[in-house]
Amino acid sequence: MTETDNLSCLLYGPGKARFENRKIPTLEDPHDILVRIAYVGVCGSDAHFWAHGGVIRMVSDEEPLVMGHEASGVVHSIGTAVTKVVPGDHVTIEPGFSCRRCKQCKAGKYNLCPQMQFAADPPGNHGTLTRLFRTPEDFVYRIPETISLEEGVLIEPLSVAVHGARLADLAPGQTVLVQGSGTIGLLAAATAKAFGAKEVFISDINPTKLEFARDFVGCQTFMPDVKSQPEEEAERMKNELDLGEGVDVVLECTE
Repeated sequence: MTETDNLSCLLYGPGKARFENRKIPTLEDPHDILVRIAYVGVCGSDAHFWAHGGVIRMVSDEEPLVMGHEASGVVHSIGTAVTKVVPGDHVTIEPGFSCRRCKQCKAGKYNLCPQMQFAADPPGNHGTLTRLFRTPEDFVYRIPETISLEEGVLIEPLSVAVHGARLADLAPGQTVLVQGSGTIGLLAAATAKAFGAKEVFISDINPTKLEFARDFVGCQTFMPDVKSQPEEEAERMKNELDLGEGVDVVLECTE
């Protein structure tokens, strides 16, 4: 393997992508690791980038971007100070990298770090659709043998669903309505059932997605009529799903 043998998928603009060999990242910090990427999920933001070339900050022929932020892989090499993983470990990647040194980070609120960097954030933060990806060891999590690398790529979006359920104080025995049956909506519904929800319902305007949701989650679904008034559709949903006065928790997962 040469120093430029790092095959990557770069986006140059809406609908313009090509594979190129880029330079293999070096371990600049002793806490850095290189991950050999195995799987990368396609997020709604990735689809938006593909269709529109970015959000506010756009990619271009002069500044293309390696896409992807939901990823799993195998640890390829580690810095001299790394203690969390060893080469060969299967890991999933948290795609937001804080400085770990500021006031917010030290208070445990690293999501509020003013220096937060995200994978696949133009112009300079390249993503995980690449052979080898560099990340601080703080933001990788070892995957147990019971979880495959293919399943591991879903841990990042699953964490969104789990965080939402916790914020909603979702408790056993409650009824839950999930609005939206995309990836996050499906994971939110599955998470709600895992948290002990008595019954879960999903609503969406896409009949194909609802059909999949009924089989995947095992729940009742509702497709509103977008031409009707919201009050009318809310009443129809309560009647069709036999919701009585409503549900205990609503999880909003639409775009």
